[in-house]
Amino acid sequence: MYIKNIKAFTGTQYYLRIGDIEICVTTDVGPRIISLNLVGQENLMFQDLNELITKDVSQIYGTDSKWRLYGGHRVWLAPEEEQTYFPDCEKVDIEILTDTVLFTPKPRPNGLQLSLSISATKDRNSILVSYQVVNNSREQVKCALWGLTAFKSGGCMECKWSQRDTKYQPNRNVVFWPYSDVNDFRFKLNNDGFQLLSDINYRKPFKIGTFDPLLSVRYDLLNTIFTKSIVECDESYDVELPDLSCNFEAYTNDLIHEIEVLTAYKKLGFKDKITRSEIWTLKRNLEV
Repeated sequence: MYIKNIKAFTGTQYYLRIGDIEICVTTDVGPRIISLNLVGQENLMFQDLNELITKDVSQIYGTDSKWRLYGGHRVWLAPEEEQTYFPDCEKVDIEILTDTVLFTPKPRPNGLQLSLSISATKDRNSILVSYQVVNNSREQVKCALWGLTAFKSGGCMECKWSQRDTKYQPNRNVVFWPYSDVNDFRFKLNNDGFQLLSDINYRKPFKIGTFDPLLSVRYDLLNTIFTKSIVECDESYDVELPDLSCNFEAYTNDLIHEIEVLTAYKKLGFKDKITRSEIWTLKRNLEV
């Protein structure tokens, strides 16, 4: 693992090279993984250089408080509501270990502290991305952990259905949001799963959710194949999950294509935590 710090649009970033993968993580805000690509190739992640995606949260978090997307991968908490848009714009601590880099901001006003880590794997084309939330407050909090990866629009995402034989019980679900048009040309549904395209010339948003304990999702962009897989998912069909029982969601418009993973809800007492790990794989698309 090779690491150096650089300057970029968010301030200080740490550049990591792990095998054939290059990553940049901000430490002035976030944390955010703001860049992801194969060595020598173009960044796949969306970077909001012109602050096109922001939200005024001054009524919740104080005068002039603004949430910014920034882009890339971020760690959130479900359910989505006004409080979700916490303006995480303060510096982030970094700890460099043997094969892992840990990024930790200070606790939020409600005592919840999020963190993000990136680790090497035995595969030169894969990294392990882990994140968690810890409750440092004496107040019990119910939430779910939520990892969102915002790529540039213009690619093709494929999500396969669960093949688990659940006998008399259902083994898949499809969840739509009010603005999602089921006849949208970017969305294709079949017996194996669904496909979601993104188009830089089509602004209308579309979002879909589903549940699969063995989730693995593929996104093809710029002749590169990105794959996200859940590690050691402990959710089952009978736990309480966000958004009508989703552990995976995808959102797109003309700017971004988000690939999102959620945990089950959990009531966190003092020092309780929720963790999630994902395997990210990058490979060149040799079929193009």
